[in-house]
Amino acid sequence: MAVDNYGPLIGDPTTGANISVAAFGDPVRLAIIDLDARIQGVNIGLGNTVRKLSDETVTNSTTLHVDSELVLPVLAGQVYALDGFIAYTAPVANDITIGWAFTVVGGGSPGTCLWTPDGLSTTATGVADASATGNYAQYTNASPPQLAGAAGAHCAAKPKGIVFGGTQDGTIAFRFAQFVAGAATSSVVFTGSWFSLTPIG
Repeated sequence: MAVDNYGPLIGDPTTGANISVAAFGDPVRLAIIDLDARIQGVNIGLGNTVRKLSDETVTNSTTLHVDSELVLPVLAGQVYALDGFIAYTAPVANDITIGWAFTVVGGGSPGTCLWTPDGLSTTATGVADASATGNYAQYTNASPPQLAGAAGAHCAAKPKGIVFGGTQDGTIAFRFAQFVAGAATSSVVFTGSWFSLTPIG
């Protein structure tokens, strides 16, 4: 089954070409994803993986930025295991904040999650510290953690957790920002970063 960042690609009955469901509004898009999963015999929880195809940057801002590529559908009432690998860089003086944002189609409550970033604690200040200190505390989507930047190093977080779908279908998206704003510095999430959802109930 062909997929893109928004889920399964559906075939155009007139040309045979694949059409991304991103071309539709949210209610129609999620309905198409749901129907395609049923036709394909896929677990209706729609386990999926999404990977970044380009770098994304936040400069001089502590406002959490929703990543343009790391987005997956979350179905109402479904429970998922979350796993991922986020490759990033951030200056030591600014660090990085990472977390998750949920949307919901129509009314109702959006999803929630409990997760750990499994990344550098804020005591890391350089390459030599990068393999020695970690942040394994538990967070919710409402409390995004600060992770360290390391001078001269590309860093990584390996988020893991559990995601609970809301009362209506929606999405979960990775988001990030600088922890301390810096006009001449940037936090960057790199190509190849990914996360996945696996239905577990």
